[in-house]
Amino acid sequence: MTTTASHYCYYHHHYYNVVVLVLLAQEATAASYVATMKTIRQVKTVFVIFIAFVCCWSPYIAVLLYDSTDSLPLPVHLYASMLAHLHASLDFAIYSLMNPNLRSSFVSRLVACCHRLALQGHYASSPSLQILSIYIVTI
Repeated sequence: MTTTASHYCYYHHHYYNVVVLVLLAQEATAASYVATMKTIRQVKTVFVIFIAFVCCWSPYIAVLLYDSTDSLPLPVHLYASMLAHLHASLDFAIYSLMNPNLRSSFVSRLVACCHRLALQGHYASSPSLQILSIYIVTI
């Protein structure tokens, strides 16, 4: 009888260890999956920022390389320069659109502002406000 009890305790102990190891492996797998998804999201954001940088600064560089003798009119230089400096403003918009926390915070503030306007009587019967409210509730 004691050998049966000792075998039971032995197998129960090893079974418990296996279950704990499996659960730890699943948690590690879930944690690595979350870390991988965050890394992929960050790489996408950096890639979009890079594409925006190239799109904004390429015309400026092309104008500078082409117009070494200052033959192009001043508005061409001004527009190319303004487009290049637009990149800094685009970074903010890209980061806020690519980050789910910032995006949800922005949407909730927008809904709160729209509801406040609706309560004040401005746009009370606006269908766009109703559609926006339905969209936010479904998120």
